[in-house]
Amino acid sequence: MTQTLVDPQETSSTVDDVIQTLLVSGALRPSSLERARRASDDSGERLDNVLRKLGLVSDDQMTSAWAEATGHRVIAMADFPSAPILADQLRPEYLRHAGVLPIALGDDRLTIALSDPLDSFSPAAIAAKTGLRVEIVLARPGELQAMLTRLYGDVDADDGPEPAPAGALAD
Repeated sequence: MTQTLVDPQETSSTVDDVIQTLLVSGALRPSSLERARRASDDSGERLDNVLRKLGLVSDDQMTSAWAEATGHRVIAMADFPSAPILADQLRPEYLRHAGVLPIALGDDRLTIALSDPLDSFSPAAIAAKTGLRVEIVLARPGELQAMLTRLYGDVDADDGPEPAPAGALAD
C-alpha cells in the first residue's frame, strides 16, 4: 500500500476511530479510556500514545487497531531485513529518532516499517532523499526499536550527539 500523507485535521478523528476499535474489540475498557484521557489532557500527548505508555493497551492491540483504521499491514518479526537497507543514504540516528526502518527495496520502491501511522513527515523525507516511491507497513514499537538496535547497534549511546531529525538524513 502506498503511503498517503495524513491531514492534520483528520488526526483527531483517526485516533478516535482507533479508540473506538479498541473499545469494540474489548481491548480497552471505558474506565481505562477515561484515565488515559485525563493523562493525555494533562500531558498534551496524543491519546493513543498515552494508552500504550500507561500499559492500558498493548503494542500488539494498538498496532492492530491502527492497521484496521489505515489499511496498512503489520510487519511480522520474520519479515524484518537481516541487514541494513540504504545505510549509505539513511543514517541510523535518524531512523531511530523517527521510529522508521527500511525493510525492502524494489526497482523504484522502498518499503519502510514505522511505528507511528500518523507520521507523514518521515516517509516524505525518505522519499525526497532517496528518490524512491515509499510504501509503509506498520510495526510494533518495541519490535521496531529492537530491530534498529540489532541492525545498527545502540546509535543513541551517551558518547554521541543527540540525533536531530531535520539534518539526520545522510548527505
